[in-house]
Amino acid sequence: MDLFEIIRAGGCYWPRENERSPGHSIALPVDTRFKVRSGGSASQSFVGGHIEACAWVVDEGTHAGHYRSANAAVRAVHDGTVPNAWLYVVLRWDGAWRDATDVRRLPGSALDVMQESRIKWCAREIIRPRAKGLSNEHILILASVQAAEMDKDGE
Repeated sequence: MDLFEIIRAGGCYWPRENERSPGHSIALPVDTRFKVRSGGSASQSFVGGHIEACAWVVDEGTHAGHYRSANAAVRAVHDGTVPNAWLYVVLRWDGAWRDATDVRRLPGSALDVMQESRIKWCAREIIRPRAKGLSNEHILILASVQAAEMDKDGE
């Protein structure tokens, strides 16, 4: 998947933050449908949403709105802290509903390692020093845009 193209088009980058976790980071194109489990991590009760303008948009319920990350959307649906958003999100992927934990293990969802490295470098070296008070999710979005622009310009 071309991470920069997905981000330029308004999709979302969902990084794997814990290197010991299975699978890899994923990128979700605009209009990717998702559901958040509204009960526990095995619940079959869901709140629906979609990806739009680099945001997780919850479409239903009292917490409908735009969120900067999967974690923020899941926390909103659950009125507080949820330790691992990967366990609560189901994605519409290749025509089927799949748990996010399964999608991040699929070979076809793997990102280009160099593109992902450039985003992380931009976050650390360019964006974070200038971005006082911004959340990690917002810094990643800005870094993604910066990395894509650097890639487009051939830097």
